[in-house]
Amino acid sequence: MFATAKGRIDFPVSSLDLPGTLLSMAGVTAPESWVGRNLSPVLKGSKKHGIEYAVNEWVDSVNQFRNLAQRSIRSPYYKLIRWHRQDKPDELYDLVADPHEITNIISKPAMQPVLDKLLNQLNAWMKRTNDPALFWAKNGKIQDLAADAKAEADLRADLKFSPVKVDPQIYDRYVGRYEFVTRFRVSIFKEGETLFIQGDGDKSELIPKSETEFSNKNQTNHFTFFKNEQGQVTHLIRRNSTDAGELMIDMKGKKIE
Repeated sequence: MFATAKGRIDFPVSSLDLPGTLLSMAGVTAPESWVGRNLSPVLKGSKKHGIEYAVNEWVDSVNQFRNLAQRSIRSPYYKLIRWHRQDKPDELYDLVADPHEITNIISKPAMQPVLDKLLNQLNAWMKRTNDPALFWAKNGKIQDLAADAKAEADLRADLKFSPVKVDPQIYDRYVGRYEFVTRFRVSIFKEGETLFIQGDGDKSELIPKSETEFSNKNQTNHFTFFKNEQGQVTHLIRRNSTDAGELMIDMKGKKIE
């Protein structure tokens, strides 16, 4: 029997939980890389399921919708919305007394324990999923602005380079599909002796800095490819950006094809 619980179950779950749960019902173990939880204990009526919250992710700070970037976490009783923009106040709602989320209670001193618990849970989730939002300024990762500005300048200086001569046969190992933690996918492919990248838009040439490091010709980002002990390419790291007005962000893309 898949489930014994009947009616409505008031526990916060995510669509990410569904694939692993369905595999569990079929007697199959979900891949370790899947971040969703197994809801089978909940469906079977267990009280010790450990499902306390669900997280929502809305874009990242380098997306075209970055001004709306946020992360939210909700428990059965409260919901916290954490905005990327430092000038946009975070929001906390009592879902029992205020189900339509009208009154922001984040500034109430009595809510501090609730806020601390939700923030700890959200930060743990972001660390586990390698979420770039973990490095948003609101999360306390940027303390020394002068030191951060210098580090950003050093990184950008390292990204600005002249192309070097690389054996095009090396490109073959990089060809494939890559998926980032934001679920966005890109294709790396070769045309003649040139390596290209393509996401949702037009293709863009990758200019070699070394055998493993490349700069995007049309955008302010940089890619580094990584291999395992067997010499197989496992993932890449995309670094944004070389623009002084944008925060430098690294994002991992796993090779899936």
